[in-house]
Amino acid sequence: MAKSLFGLGRYQESLALILPLYESQPSPEMAKVIALNLFNLGKWADALPFLEKLLQAATELSVLNLTAECYLRLGLAAKALPLIQKSLELDPNQPEVKKMEEVARKKIGR
Repeated sequence: MAKSLFGLGRYQESLALILPLYESQPSPEMAKVIALNLFNLGKWADALPFLEKLLQAATELSVLNLTAECYLRLGLAAKALPLIQKSLELDPNQPEVKKMEEVARKKIGR
């Protein structure tokens, strides 16, 4: 149900539904939905703990990219750049991620 609400753009409702479930029985899939909801609500700092925990367990392009974008939006380009580089290493055919790399490099001064 939380995924459906997310898909409908009802991020706050999705969060209200999934957070109690995650607290009682956490799973990577729920963490991802929570992070996506928070990201879409503009709560990037709140999304980061979920994303960072996901990155500790496995390296997924979507998680790398979302985490990097959160860092960029929070003005933390130096933290975003290594994640962006790792993502492009795994799949160089990501035009949007290449744009993020340019932005991060400009902000860092590289």
